[in-house]
Amino acid sequence: MRLRKFRMTEDAYAELLELQGNGCAICGVAHPDDSIWHIDHDHACCPVDATITCGKCIRGLLCPPCNTRALAWYERLPVGLRTFDLLNNYLNSPPYRLYMGSRHRR
Repeated sequence: MRLRKFRMTEDAYAELLELQGNGCAICGVAHPDDSIWHIDHDHACCPVDATITCGKCIRGLLCPPCNTRALAWYERLPVGLRTFDLLNNYLNSPPYRLYMGSRHRR
């Protein structure tokens, strides 16, 4: 159901996770339980409570702490206070964008 919400296929999900080294796109921690990953998307594009998103605003697969604590907190900060390179790198160059770019080159 969550794949459908983000207009994502099982193959795309598996390929994105592999592109991320089978770990969280921010902290890199791997989890043996595949159902733990949160599909992160840009909430400025599609609201978090949308039944189905556009699918173009997906950023990556995150572990629960990175999605619900780190990134949620960070995005609420004024832009001038967003000084963490790790999070800025993720937001500026999300894995899904890299994944989609590689799909177009095939």
